[in-house]
Amino acid sequence: VHIKGSGSKPKTALGTSSKAVAQPGITFPQSLLQKGKEKVFYSHETGLPSFITSTPENGGSRLSMKKDNQTATYDYLRDLKPLLQLDEPDKNFAIQHMQRDNMNKTRVRLIQQYLGIPVYGAEVVVHLNEFGQGESFNGNYYRITEEVNTVPGISKESAVEKVSQHL
Repeated sequence: VHIKGSGSKPKTALGTSSKAVAQPGITFPQSLLQKGKEKVFYSHETGLPSFITSTPENGGSRLSMKKDNQTATYDYLRDLKPLLQLDEPDKNFAIQHMQRDNMNKTRVRLIQQYLGIPVYGAEVVVHLNEFGQGESFNGNYYRITEEVNTVPGISKESAVEKVSQHL
């Protein structure tokens, strides 16, 4: 599925950070607020966040309940739901790859899907700290607000024939 820019134009320019309230009516999740280090950068194309950084709490009982990376990734996406402006972020993204670095931090690469079909150009990365907690999100994705017809307009054979004519 290929979606050209959707969503409203950003209220803040790409590269301009904003704290707590980035756009009217959208607030930074309280569970991720700590010491004013939270930042959100918006895409000029979509008006949606292209980079979010947060500082998770690194103490208490949260450490004793370390989650697997998949669960931690989808929990972080759900925490970011108000900022991402997606109803079900855990259903919009599918994990493609996980990579742990020598600092024991993990990068989880996800693609956006619509009805199980990958959305062209929509790929994000969730960064987990050494405790398995989300600390940042970056990439491009789209808010799909209307139903998109996913049934091909031509048959496979017709597509191959048309391409063959131009070789």
